[in-house]
Amino acid sequence: MQEFLYLCETEDFLMRELNARQLEFPAPQASGHFKNDGIRAAEAFRRFNQHASNAVPRDVYQEIRQTGVHVFRRKLGNSNISGLFLAHPTAGKCILVNYSEDVYRQRFSAAHEFAHALFDAQTGPSITYSRAAKDDLVEVRANAFASRYLMPPEFLRQLPDPEQWTQANTEHWANQLRVSCVALGVGLKSEGLISALALQRIKSYRVPRELKIDPELPAQLTTHQRERKARLLEKGLSDSYVALCLDAESRGVITQGRLAEALLCDLGGLQELLSLYGRSSNGH
Repeated sequence: MQEFLYLCETEDFLMRELNARQLEFPAPQASGHFKNDGIRAAEAFRRFNQHASNAVPRDVYQEIRQTGVHVFRRKLGNSNISGLFLAHPTAGKCILVNYSEDVYRQRFSAAHEFAHALFDAQTGPSITYSRAAKDDLVEVRANAFASRYLMPPEFLRQLPDPEQWTQANTEHWANQLRVSCVALGVGLKSEGLISALALQRIKSYRVPRELKIDPELPAQLTTHQRERKARLLEKGLSDSYVALCLDAESRGVITQGRLAEALLCDLGGLQELLSLYGRSSNGH
């Protein structure tokens, strides 16, 4: 937790120093109709990102980060925490996503925590457990936001009849949406597109891990690069954060020693990290 807060504080400091551009997404007004508020906010955020009504967002982390919210994915071991949101006194809105969880679960968790950032910033930290109470209206609102943001009904209604889906069909469409089969089943059921029986069948399937797509580990990476960047992500070091730190060092905002601290490594580890990003120790 301390390292997560340190990363948020460091990112905030560097963004200020470098005048990093942020987009203002206005927090929606809460009406008290929790589920509907989540849906309306998701639709507004989709419009904000200029998504077509049936388009599926690809890099949700980038879309959330561009609003100035700090998003870090870190390995939390066997914790039953999926995600966490808190309003930091200086860094502002901060989201932690458990990198130990399934890649597509992490995506849903990031969207879920962003809903807390929009609606619940004044009510203290919010911790989301992997098994949340179904009658918690604040959690219902956050789930409604994540579901509508990631799985637009227009996309779901265009699909071949999901009542007839095989396991292969289910895994294919879940992968197209970058969601778990469980989330897809719930989304289809909430739109009235499947029966309770089909829901149970769809929820029982799993997208094979090797087929899942992580926007922060693109396919064009070599096996070695992928393994190295995955280890960095476990610590919270995304490409966007690393790039910000490297930019700050190259512009003289921070020293190389401070760069190593910001990247949670010693000077030896820094050289390896710089080479991974095609940089030498003198910044070229």
